[in-house]
Amino acid sequence: MDAQERYYALLSAMDGLGERKLRERLTQYKAVRDAVARLSPEYDGQPQHKNPEIYAFNRAVRRFEDELRAGPATPAATASDAEHLGLLAFAGYDRVERAGPVEMAIQKLTNLRLLMWLYLMEMKARTPLYYFWLFAEPALQVLMIVGMYLLAGRVLVLDMPALPFAVLGVSSMLMFRNVMNRMLGGMGRDSNLLLLPRFAVMDVYIARALHSGLIYMLIGALYLYILHALGVGEAPENLLGVLGWWAMIWGLGLGFGLTLRGLAQSFPWVRKLNVVIFRAIFLTSGVFYVTEQLPEEFKAIVLWNPLLNMLQGLRDAYFWEYSTKEISFSYASWALLLLLFTGLMNLRRDKIGD
Repeated sequence: MDAQERYYALLSAMDGLGERKLRERLTQYKAVRDAVARLSPEYDGQPQHKNPEIYAFNRAVRRFEDELRAGPATPAATASDAEHLGLLAFAGYDRVERAGPVEMAIQKLTNLRLLMWLYLMEMKARTPLYYFWLFAEPALQVLMIVGMYLLAGRVLVLDMPALPFAVLGVSSMLMFRNVMNRMLGGMGRDSNLLLLPRFAVMDVYIARALHSGLIYMLIGALYLYILHALGVGEAPENLLGVLGWWAMIWGLGLGFGLTLRGLAQSFPWVRKLNVVIFRAIFLTSGVFYVTEQLPEEFKAIVLWNPLLNMLQGLRDAYFWEYSTKEISFSYASWALLLLLFTGLMNLRRDKIGD
């Protein structure tokens, strides 16, 4: 079926729809237009009227609306518009081929690459203040923790240099917090992407979590490299161990955020407790201490926090001066798997507009 035939088939399918249904269908087309245009190579965060793909699609939708009210136009007047309204063949972004497990895995990786590219393009449109705060927030928190130890007359935390000690804690907590918040916030305008059959809910959530997680992991790595270059810090003792613990903290933020989102959709009052829950996680996470510094009665409480187990394991892998036997890798792993399982199960009943 060529573009002209697709266009008239679309008109026939719309024939007889009431005004409300017609308005809903046109709104859906415009949402698909926005989703496709955001994935277009020309997209760079610029206004819609300057984006050629969006402009062409807007023009096609306007003519389509006119023809639905006044009757079909001539083929010569509609052929180019039909190319934009023929969404089943537009840029290949809305088609998922029937394939085996390997091909489907490649398809999912391609989806993640497209979505990550989309979020990177959106970052280009941010103001300089956004980038300033992106680097200033962790730096300020690191200085607060180091200042606290300096006031106590210490430059080491159990033989660990205070600056890299604080950088590891702050960057990991910010990664956990931002991944969790991106999940709690729901889909937002990214729900338009689901109108393209190529994308599933999980694709969008995973891409958003990867985007947030990588930002703070890279910022933390950059600060650690600068400290090492200045002779204040040191290279990691076990690089693979550091990356593994960082990945576990990222997964915990993903699972915890999706689980809380599922609870909030079933019990709306849970949303009011989000700040309280995060404060409790923060205070028991070991961002500015390790359990060896605490009395026994407090250790028994904070060790229930899987984030503390992961963060302390991260410091164990990074510093050759520090080794801990108080955390439980098996407990942290089972907590991570449980939260990921419950969180991903919630995606099956996720209310996109909530």
